[in-house]
Amino acid sequence: MAVLISDLHQQYSQALQSIYPTPEADTMAWWLLEHYAHVRKQDAILRKEIAIQTAVIQEIQTALARLLRHEPIQYVLGETEFYGLVFEVNEATLIPRPETEEIVYTILQKYKKQTPPQTLLDVGTGSGCIAVTLSAHWPQAQTYAWDISPKALETATRNAARNNATVTFRQTDILNPEDWQKALAPESLDLLVSNPPYITLAEKSQMRPNVLDYEPETALFVPDEQPLLFYEALAQAAAYLLKPQGYIFLEINEQFAPQTAACLRGHGFENIVIQQDMRGKDRLVYGQKC
Repeated sequence: MAVLISDLHQQYSQALQSIYPTPEADTMAWWLLEHYAHVRKQDAILRKEIAIQTAVIQEIQTALARLLRHEPIQYVLGETEFYGLVFEVNEATLIPRPETEEIVYTILQKYKKQTPPQTLLDVGTGSGCIAVTLSAHWPQAQTYAWDISPKALETATRNAARNNATVTFRQTDILNPEDWQKALAPESLDLLVSNPPYITLAEKSQMRPNVLDYEPETALFVPDEQPLLFYEALAQAAAYLLKPQGYIFLEINEQFAPQTAACLRGHGFENIVIQQDMRGKDRLVYGQKC
C-alpha cells in the first residue's frame, strides 16, 4: 500500500523530534525521503500527492530505527556531500563538517592570485574529503594523503575513484618522524593541510551521543595534558617537508588558537593568521615557511 510523501515526512519528523531539535529533525526526514524514495524536497512540496511504495517505506523505517539510536544520518545513508562532491562515510572516518569546507575554500582562495601548488599533502585524511576536493580543483598537482587507519584509507581510496581524483594514499603515523620521513623528501611540498584530532577528553561531556557513540575516537580526541600533541608533530613535519614559502593550513580547537599559532612560530613559520569560522569561533591557523 502506498502512502503520501507529505504524511511520511510529518511522521518521520515527529519521530526524530524525540531526540533532535525540530529544524534538524525536519531536515533529516527530508534526507531520508530524498535518499530512499528519490524524490527531491522541492518536488515533494509542490506535489504533496506523491505516493511512496511499501518496499521503500520499509527501507526508510529501518533507517529511521538507526537514527533513533543516535547513529549519524551520514552513516545511515552511507554518504555525505562536501564542497559539491559526494563522499562515502562510515565508522572508520569522521563525518566532514561545514567548518572544514570553509578551510578548503580559504585554501583555494589563497592560491587564486598565485600559482597553485604542484605538490600537497593532507595529513589525517579520513574520508579523503580535503585531499580529493583539492585534487579535483587542481588536477595538475601531485596530491598525497596520509592516515594511520587502514580502513579510513580504503574509504578514502574509493572516494578518490568516485570523484575522479588522483591521490596517492599512504598509511603513515604523523607522531612518528621515522615513519613520515620515509614517505617524502625534504622540502618537496608546496602545501600541507590537516584537520587532526583536537578535542580534549575534558570536552567529551559537552558532546552529543551521535558523535561519541559512532565517530572514531582516534580521529577526535587528544589527552587533556597534550592539547597540541598533533600540532607539534605537524609543525615539525611541515618545517621538514615544505619548500621555502610553502604553506601550512590547520583546523584547530578554538580554545588553543594562540598556542597553535605560537607552535608554528616556534618552528620557523611566519605570516601566521588565525581565522574564524561562520560561527565566529577560531577554527583555522595558517602560516608560511620562512
